[in-house]
Amino acid sequence: MVLLFSVSNVAGQLQNYDSFRQQKGLVSKLGILTVHQHKNRVYLELTESLFGRDFVYVAQVNKGAEMVARPLPSVGVFQFRLGENDKIYFCQDKYQERIVSPKHPLAKVFEDSNMQPVSDVFDIVAVDSICGRYVIDLTDVLTKGRKWAQVKFPQLRETRRDMELTEIVANDEGVVFTFNKEFSYVYPMNAAGVKGIEGTITVELGGMLRLLPQDNMSTKTVGNAQGFRSVKYSVYGKYPYGVEQDSLLVRWRLQIPKDKKKNYNRGQKVLPENPLVFYVEQSFPDRWFPYIVKAVRYWNKVFEGIGYKDALLVRKLENDVSSVTPKALIAYDLSDPVVANNLIFHPATGEILHCRINIGHGLWKEERERYYLLNGLDDNGSFIDFDSQKMAGELLCRVLSEEIGQVLGLQTIESKSAKEDLVRYAYGNTLLEGGIEKKNVIADSLRRVEKQIQTIQTVYRGIVDGKVKNCILQETDEGKKYICDVRNRLYKENLLRSVALLQTVTNSEDLKAIMHFFNVYAAEVNIGSDYMQDVLKCMMDEQVLRHLEKVELFEDWFSVIQSVFEGKSIDIQHLREEEVNLYWNIVDVLVEQATRMKISACDDDFQAVFYFKLQELYSQFANLEKTCSDKFAIIFYKRLLKKIEAVVIP
Repeated sequence: MVLLFSVSNVAGQLQNYDSFRQQKGLVSKLGILTVHQHKNRVYLELTESLFGRDFVYVAQVNKGAEMVARPLPSVGVFQFRLGENDKIYFCQDKYQERIVSPKHPLAKVFEDSNMQPVSDVFDIVAVDSICGRYVIDLTDVLTKGRKWAQVKFPQLRETRRDMELTEIVANDEGVVFTFNKEFSYVYPMNAAGVKGIEGTITVELGGMLRLLPQDNMSTKTVGNAQGFRSVKYSVYGKYPYGVEQDSLLVRWRLQIPKDKKKNYNRGQKVLPENPLVFYVEQSFPDRWFPYIVKAVRYWNKVFEGIGYKDALLVRKLENDVSSVTPKALIAYDLSDPVVANNLIFHPATGEILHCRINIGHGLWKEERERYYLLNGLDDNGSFIDFDSQKMAGELLCRVLSEEIGQVLGLQTIESKSAKEDLVRYAYGNTLLEGGIEKKNVIADSLRRVEKQIQTIQTVYRGIVDGKVKNCILQETDEGKKYICDVRNRLYKENLLRSVALLQTVTNSEDLKAIMHFFNVYAAEVNIGSDYMQDVLKCMMDEQVLRHLEKVELFEDWFSVIQSVFEGKSIDIQHLREEEVNLYWNIVDVLVEQATRMKISACDDDFQAVFYFKLQELYSQFANLEKTCSDKFAIIFYKRLLKKIEAVVIP
């Protein structure tokens, strides 16, 4: 039994396979997959051996509109299955819920209650029933820009929906498609009262349909380990009753060859069976290539610590190869002044299948101020020639090494030894007993954040006081204002890193460490309400709070929030502006999140506990309002009480 969501093609006349192949003008592309092109239509040939196999489709902007190798939302992993009535089913199985074993007594119940839907249906265009070959039409899902990839950009407007297919290349991994799509675009004139020039622009898009290996990568659960990207799911049958939450590591398929395992076990460094190759897109400026190599080699040193030799490689992409083809690509473009990474992984196993690291042209303007605030006192002399290629290259290397760590499935960790522990757990052939202790990872992360915050503050004060020299930004008031904003953004980033640790904390000791850190540093600097609210929304995200409730730490967390206001019935005029803003924002975001979660409904235990804890906070404020003598404090607490009254009944 299947559930049909949509139908891609209108049923047409079923052709004999030989007649289909003999059509005049039909062009066939042969690789691991066979694709046919006839006029403006594209057809995929499927053999019976391909039904039930995993495919992945990825898409990107190849080039155009100041974008290079920019990932697009795409369909990801799926399967084709032979359906009824001359149909091929397009299926994307869901893995958010799993059974611990297919032999478990609950397996049949689980299967019956978790029927997988058919996401789309293709008509069979031609069939060879003897050899088991089936042909389907992919034209609409490829070229409409809505099905297998979403082609939308805020700065561009579609002139027409369809894309023009310009090239098909079949290779030993799949099929590469190249398209052109036309958009309208307004070119700004950057002059007051002058209208921008509107015109059209052609953007080249790329898509890659890849057949995945028949054997799935072995999975590895997160367990008690910490510091990884993961895919979460609910598992039935692990314990006699109820459902448990679990997570799989997100990682690449880096494996020791079978004939080299003895060497590996003897302590020899071994080349993985399929090293991860980072290709550098063709238009990336050559002068930065040595620094890309340096960033990759840094991670190879980490992998050497667990017995891998040259686990990561870096190569320039050949000019005649589409940039959508490589599994891992580093690209440079003129659009956003940021560094970003994108991963596509198999939802069943966590295997990373595809990644992109995009370096924006504005990276150095952003990073040099960041670098200055983080290293200004230690490396002051280097700023005499701050715009030198060597300095810019080292900044690129530092940023890129962090991005590589993230596309390896790891979270940013300060020390090399901690990174080696993470790599050993994720990619080593043996499991660490109990994984990496959360305490060590959390403590390491907090030390890093604390060091950065302290350095930021020290350098910033030096700039304001004129004690730190050779900074090109301190010469004008506008420059000082700008560096203040950079300071605030950096401060926000580091506070976000600290509170993000809450989503994985499992014991009260770590919880207290994180919250103490936040209470100390959040009140130290007034980074602005918008930035502080971003941090608090991360801390009070529903997923974070429900995690704390699950590990029986939510009430402890709320008690820390309440403790912020203990004894605050003093003259509020004597509180620093930073403290007043923090207290106000804490309640503001807490009430906003509680309203969004509809806790007053008390539909589950979490909502009920949250509701009654908020009532306790209301009572605490009511008592403070009655006992304090400062008129400003009375007004302050009355306003806080009014906020909470929107959620709870006094």
